[in-house]
Amino acid sequence: MPTKQAQNFYAELMLRQIYREMEERKRKGVLICIDEAHRLTKSYHTILDVMSREIRDKGMLWIITQNLIDILPEMRANFGTKFTFKLGDADLQILSYNQLVRFSVSMLQPRQFTDIEFPESQAFAPVLTYVSDGSEYRESPRIVAAVKEARMEEGAGGRGKDIDYKEEIMQILSERMSYATEMGKEISAKYGISKDQAKLGIKTILEELKNNNEVGRVKYLREGKPIVMYYSKSPNLSNLHTGMQSQAVDILNELGVHINRVSTTGERGAFDIETDFFMVEIETGLKHSMEDLKERIAGTNLRVIIIVPNSELIDKYKGLGERVLVMTIDSMREMLTEPEKTKTQIK
Repeated sequence: MPTKQAQNFYAELMLRQIYREMEERKRKGVLICIDEAHRLTKSYHTILDVMSREIRDKGMLWIITQNLIDILPEMRANFGTKFTFKLGDADLQILSYNQLVRFSVSMLQPRQFTDIEFPESQAFAPVLTYVSDGSEYRESPRIVAAVKEARMEEGAGGRGKDIDYKEEIMQILSERMSYATEMGKEISAKYGISKDQAKLGIKTILEELKNNNEVGRVKYLREGKPIVMYYSKSPNLSNLHTGMQSQAVDILNELGVHINRVSTTGERGAFDIETDFFMVEIETGLKHSMEDLKERIAGTNLRVIIIVPNSELIDKYKGLGERVLVMTIDSMREMLTEPEKTKTQIK
């Protein structure tokens, strides 16, 4: 797939389909192992959050990623075993709850690792060695709690480290659309600073990026609440569209609507989401011409639901035909959860 957004989108879609089958007991004894999991675990909307909390009676979930800070705190708390190699300053700050564990991780040598959730970690931390072919036996040394507290404090930085807020913001927005509070939470967890400090740090930078036309923002309705959503305006990135499409797919899956096809970003001539009874088209309000949209509508006999970011944009897409319904994400959820309206308007 040509873009990270497409790769992440279909990874999420596949995980949701697999997990639904696990919940329905169609798949049993499943172990799901995800490498490079930071591509998904940084999002507050990933299915991995639900899986990490509820998968225990259905199967097992292993994730592999470069840093602890790649995993949101709420998700991180649900993993009972955490094997780690040596970590950087920001990751070590996360381990400040246990000085012995933090010190032990900071002392690890190449190929050594430990379990930061080791049950007896208040007394000692085992140090394990990775052997690729299993041909050697290595005695596991222990780092005991008698280590001086002062030495454990060495290298525990993170809070005083200079933060390049522009780089952090652009990294987040290169992967998905987001809003200031969500970005502040992510930067807060990464660098061990308060959420208010992080949000204050990004406020001026977001305004600067908007004025330089590097990011765009749009009023967005989310769970009934209006928020200002930011998205990257870099070439080949349309994460506002991808994010809205992903939310629409989530709602349809959640409500049990069978999806026949989800188009990839930039694909022309196809609706963004196709089902047996209706089509869904994601419109950000950014395009000037609607000729391609009119052609797609003319090419189907099914209802067409056009999803827009906010109520103000609904009028822009009115008048496209009797079979066309224009609404926000929230309105689509409400419509599909009202049986009588669904029967009359969709079928």
